[in-house]
Amino acid sequence: MSTETIPAQLEVSLADIAVSDTNKVFNRDASDFTQDALAELIGSIREQGLVQPVLLRPDPKKAGKFILVAGERRFHACKLVPLGKVPAYVRDITDEQAFDLQLTENIQRKDIHPMREARAYKFLQESKGWSTAELANRFGKSETYVLQRQKLNTLIPEAEKDFVSNVMTLRSYRQASTMARLLMCTRLKGSWCSRWPGPGGFLCSNSRRSKPSSVRSVRPGRRNGSTR
Repeated sequence: MSTETIPAQLEVSLADIAVSDTNKVFNRDASDFTQDALAELIGSIREQGLVQPVLLRPDPKKAGKFILVAGERRFHACKLVPLGKVPAYVRDITDEQAFDLQLTENIQRKDIHPMREARAYKFLQESKGWSTAELANRFGKSETYVLQRQKLNTLIPEAEKDFVSNVMTLRSYRQASTMARLLMCTRLKGSWCSRWPGPGGFLCSNSRRSKPSSVRSVRPGRRNGSTR
């Protein structure tokens, strides 16, 4: 039987809670915490209160203050209700332990956006030196799965922005990721309307319609260089 002490549930003022800097690793946007984005959760809290307490740890630099470890969406929803205090568990844990808990909450969520998952894998490889195999083992994924996610990091900024905002599907962006260099080069040349298919049709990156000679299509029945 585990002898680990279960932390007591407390009521903590929202003003005494700061979001952890390590949450930036997961690249959540401000739009994730708006009234509209959190509407369902806000409604639930107004009706039933916060059913699942947030997890905090004492702020080592500020007495009587806390750092949020897990429950960022709940934290922001409570601020929008608004509530003065929230139920919370407080655990005295290290930076590394807190980060591990945040990894579990953020990367292993069923609803995590593929782009944010890809960014997190990239950060962990660069900051922790984790290999693809180590990432796969840590999060219970196959190496192929991790590699496919990492390919999304090659998207040009415009494509990445549209992907995160769900303008386009994962299938479309898997195709687009293999074309990222071509799209970037042609965009810089300003000679081709870079387009890719999605639910809303085609997106154009500039108004000129002519394709560069390197990507011009060949008519059926003709070979490259044929003059017939």
